[in-house]
Amino acid sequence: MQNKGYAMGIVLILVAVLVLTAGTFITNVNYAVKNEANMEKSMRAHYAAVTGIERAEAFLSCSSINLPVGKVVEIKQVEGNTADGGFVKRVTVQCLKKKGRNITVLITSQGCYGGVFKTEKATVAFQK
Repeated sequence: MQNKGYAMGIVLILVAVLVLTAGTFITNVNYAVKNEANMEKSMRAHYAAVTGIERAEAFLSCSSINLPVGKVVEIKQVEGNTADGGFVKRVTVQCLKKKGRNITVLITSQGCYGGVFKTEKATVAFQK
């Protein structure tokens, strides 16, 4: 008759272990979901910044803007929304060198998505 208490104790210990295991699992899943959402926002902000660089390249190849060597110029014409809901926040261009019709520029673009900001840079050479 004294063995009846052991079964209840073992059941309580097993329930406690299962509750702790389930709590840990739920916490890990919750963290992974939040992390995944932040990674997606970061990736979309990166692509918004890349879009800014591509827009700046197209703008520079079609415009007659005069870029002095070394000076940083902001190009507001390429800022704005992207197709996936991101935003091209700020795009600057710095002329690194000019040789005849050949121009090399450094384009810096800041993209934003869901409150996450990413900055990308690209060196581009083209002819005017």
